[in-house]
Amino acid sequence: MNDTYIARKLAVLLILLLTFTGCDTVDTGNEEPVAPAVIPEAAFAMNLSSVDQDESASKQGDAFSHWFNAAVRASIATHVAYAILHVPVEMTAAVQGVEPVYNGTAWVWTAETMIEGQRNAIDLRARPNGNAVEWDMKISGVIEETGQYLENFLLYTAVTQTDAQQGTFQVYFPTESGSQKVLDGSYNIDEATGETLAFDIPADVEDIGGASAIFNHNDDYVTLDLMGPEGGNHLIEWDELTNAGALTADDYNNGEKSCWDTDLKNTACEPAS
Repeated sequence: MNDTYIARKLAVLLILLLTFTGCDTVDTGNEEPVAPAVIPEAAFAMNLSSVDQDESASKQGDAFSHWFNAAVRASIATHVAYAILHVPVEMTAAVQGVEPVYNGTAWVWTAETMIEGQRNAIDLRARPNGNAVEWDMKISGVIEETGQYLENFLLYTAVTQTDAQQGTFQVYFPTESGSQKVLDGSYNIDEATGETLAFDIPADVEDIGGASAIFNHNDDYVTLDLMGPEGGNHLIEWDELTNAGALTADDYNNGEKSCWDTDLKNTACEPAS
């Protein structure tokens, strides 16, 4: 075996190596981008209707005081959450099922929806960044209460996992001077632990600044851990199937856990296991 034969063999191997390496490089570069899962509307949803019930006056006496005090707190939390989150919920619901378009840098979902009699245009964009996805939603439309027209107003930003089942977000509202952040939130949707939504209201938000909440819905069991704008803890727990539940609040019943039964009537709490 001479040197010429060996040189030829090495040349062939080098050509094959370069060929295969080149093919791998081309294939990888030509891969089509894949759209991330769209952020779910459940990321912003907090349904408290099962404890915030419209009961008759007969359910508001001393025998129903535990449930009634919990329902009052749930009603306040419902109104706060609705005031801030119902627009993100409805706007996000409108893009579910929409086919996104890739513009070279971001995936874009566009849609239109009606909120409070006004038509709104929606532009939701997702920018994958490693194992995370960066989102922003902009809306255009008229605010019914003020008649103000919004053009590409940034409603919320978010960072989620690629499957969009976990993430953080910030919600913004228009003001006379521009835009104000009104909520910092996080969510987690998990088959084992259920749906969890947590949020804090920035201190500079009028009336409700400083309030916070952690809401969890797992199967038929719901918990709501609240802190008011001026402090004070309020923990509400209830079973959606039976209507039984409990309230533990700093400003009620000396902070003791207070339970109600399936008829919403005060009852002794079961000993902690």
